[in-house]
Amino acid sequence: MHIFRMFYRLFRMHRACFIHLCEKIERSVGEKVFKSEKYIEKLAMEGHLTKEGGMMVANLDKTGPYIPGEVKVAMTLRILAGASYLDMYLWFNVNPDYVRYLSRRIMKDWSCNDDVVHINFYKLLDSTEDANIIRNVFAKKSDGIMSGCIGVVDSQ
Repeated sequence: MHIFRMFYRLFRMHRACFIHLCEKIERSVGEKVFKSEKYIEKLAMEGHLTKEGGMMVANLDKTGPYIPGEVKVAMTLRILAGASYLDMYLWFNVNPDYVRYLSRRIMKDWSCNDDVVHINFYKLLDSTEDANIIRNVFAKKSDGIMSGCIGVVDSQ
């Protein structure tokens, strides 16, 4: 299977959309919070010469390397596409409990952010009762993170 089709099947978006999403998130939350692969490489080259580089070195010695923002977004997208947090543990060598924590945090703090994804048009369901049922399902399945959600965009 062609690598681009596989990427789409795994993450439910094209690679260019993934890159664009990561860039939007990084602009919204800031490079120090997002910690892109490029940013981490820059810190590694700086080492103890800068405060941020020194913090990265200290973190490396204590808990391991920073997890790049792109990896955090990829893990979250895979979970939203139906993967288990246990799969992400195996794929990315990240503690399974931390994968669950990260995916929820990424959804809440990064993805559910009008600076990143802003939906300006939607069609209301025919009845308020139907909308409330759907809201409750989303809220329950996401531990309250997606409370109020009545729909999801998926191009497949």
